[in-house]
Parts: sequence; C-alpha cells; structure tokens
Amino acid sequence: MKPEEKNFAEAAAFILQAISAEKKDCPPLGLQSPLFGPGAALTSLELVHLLLQVEDWCAERGMVFDWTSDSAMSANSGRYRSVESLARHIGGLAPERAGA
Repeated sequence: MKPEEKNFAEAAAFILQAISAEKKDCPPLGLQSPLFGPGAALTSLELVHLLLQVEDWCAERGMVFDWTSDSAMSANSGRYRSVESLARHIGGLAPERAGA
C-alpha cells in the first residue's frame, strides 16, 4: 500500500471517529458525507473543532495541516466538502523532514 493510501485510510477512519464522538446522535456517516453546506453532519463550530483535531492528529505524525487557506472552504473544490476530500488532502501530506 502506498503511503498516500495508508494516510488516506487512517485519516478517513480518524475523521469518522472524531465526528461520531462529537455527535452522539449523528446518522451513520461515510466517505461521501458532507462536512459543511446542505446535508452537513456538522455545524460551523463543530467543523472548526474537527479541523483543530485533524491539525493535532497530523502534527503527531509529523505532517503540517494548514486549514486556513482561502480556497479550502470552496463548496465545489474545497478540501473540506466531504469526509473523503479531507482524508484525501491529508493522505497527500508528506511528513516534514527534521531541520527543513
């Protein structure tokens, strides 16, 4: 399994678990579940909380997750539009090298 695929699978599992822990009464979620917008499982505040958790999760793995870019929240192309798009973005992050 390629590192990106492994990171994607681990990130997707983490995201789904984090959302389930946050929202006990949440209907079952999958990769296509929207994170914001129509039909979203999360409120805006809950999304920010999730992104902070993802930032910490990535940092523990030596990856830098910058969730503040202007294009990140785009409904059409944003990396946060669904569980899958966020997990794929994380899967593509490379660990930082020491001293870089």
